[in-house]
Amino acid sequence: MVGQWKGEIFGLENIFCGDNITAAGRSWSMRMTGTPFNSINLGADGLRAKQIRLQLIKAKRYSPKNLFILAGTNDILGHREDFNLTSFSEDYRELVTIALNASKNVIVTLIPYTSKEIHIPDIIAANKAIVEICDENIISVIDLNEVIAPEGILLKDYSNDGLHLNKKGNQLWLERVDFILDNQ
Repeated sequence: MVGQWKGEIFGLENIFCGDNITAAGRSWSMRMTGTPFNSINLGADGLRAKQIRLQLIKAKRYSPKNLFILAGTNDILGHREDFNLTSFSEDYRELVTIALNASKNVIVTLIPYTSKEIHIPDIIAANKAIVEICDENIISVIDLNEVIAPEGILLKDYSNDGLHLNKKGNQLWLERVDFILDNQ
């Protein structure tokens, strides 16, 4: 709450927007900056990419220096039977446009693999589309999959439930975030 109030007046260093994986990361502020008021996590469970646009519109109020996005998990997992890559790409393109209007520094994390093989083809296709959109817009991309799922299946070391990142998975994500920020 204080972080949001401070953000509306003075701006925030970091805002995280996304679905349940982002939401499960909880508070990034202490881990990133050592203070509880420089970052907020707007992530929420069950959201598709199209719905995450509302988080990005809200994020603009806080004038974030850095805006982090992880979106697409529920487009595939929650609605697998009707996943449409073309619609997803259009939604994601719009999401990126809104994000770039909210912050000059947008950083996207690709959709992590899960513990189920059935998700692999759609995650590969969605992540390829995300990378293309980010390349077109000169947006940095974090790919955790090369470590957390080198064979396309989320390793148990990085998740307790086969979907959400655990403490070790979130620590890796934070390290990748720090690397991107340190090298910009």
